Amino acid sequence: ETLLAEKTSREKKRIKDLSTIYEKMAPGRAALAMNNMDPALAADLLAGMKPKAAAKILDMLDKQKTSNLSTAFTRIKIE
Repeated sequence: ETLLAEKTSREKKRIKDLSTIYEKMAPGRAALAMNNMDPALAADLLAGMKPKAAAKILDMLDKQKTSNLSTAFTRIKIE
């Protein structure tokens, strides 16, 4: 149980760090990278960003991908 908690904690930190990296990227480049990314991971990354940065990235994605990520975003468990 302790190992699982430690793994989860490390995963959360890595996702937060990666979210910060994507947030600082040019929106077009971040959108291009997220376009082929697992939707759950992309939604986690967007959730870790400031809303303005996430909006700029979502604006650069195609409509279907934006819709899918928005749906995934609403299903993220709040901790």
